[in-house]
Amino acid sequence: MILTNTCRPAVRRALQSHPPILLVGQAAAPSAAGALDAAASSVFTAADQLTRREGIDVRHLLPADPAVLALQHRTQGQVSRYTEPTGRPFTLRWSVWTPPGSALTVLLLTGPGMKIDADTLGQPAVERVARVVQQTGPSVVYARSLTRLGRGFPAGLVRVLQGIAALREDGPFLGDETIPLAEPDPGWTIAAAIRGMAEDQRRFSQPRLADGRFAGRPSAAGGTR
Repeated sequence: MILTNTCRPAVRRALQSHPPILLVGQAAAPSAAGALDAAASSVFTAADQLTRREGIDVRHLLPADPAVLALQHRTQGQVSRYTEPTGRPFTLRWSVWTPPGSALTVLLLTGPGMKIDADTLGQPAVERVARVVQQTGPSVVYARSLTRLGRGFPAGLVRVLQGIAALREDGPFLGDETIPLAEPDPGWTIAAAIRGMAEDQRRFSQPRLADGRFAGRPSAAGGTR
């Protein structure tokens, strides 16, 4: 990784002590080609944002083409199946990619980021991110948009990050395109919860299409209508 002058001292210290970084890419549909491409592209967007806003450049560690990540996700991704409390089934596909000899990990998720599993009452997408965090111990977790995970308040992930933070002087840090990197302390969780409620209000105020989706919501192919 390359740290520029934009990187704040606490974040720099955290990365110097614990270099791992986790980038998360997510799209709503579990396996449609457009969704795979969207999830992979969101990783590259997140990497650009991380460079410009936080002074942490990992772009040179990513493949030259997002299609490489999309192909890996399609051919090697693991598929988990769940049931909502309403009885409706849903699927989450996930894959992990790490360039050799690098502290970078990329987690791709395709499938709903907000739905709840009836058996555990947890959110599988959030729990998958939390599990990868436990395995890799990153100092930075960054996504294009956290509102796609846990309605902006990924409680399971926050608990894991707070557990890691108790053992470190600095970090770990969590952020996206609207929230700068920050340690998820009580102030962060309150702000995230408010943002999640605002996102819900915005989403549910949109008109519905004939198939029941909200206008502007990604279709199964990953695009919008």
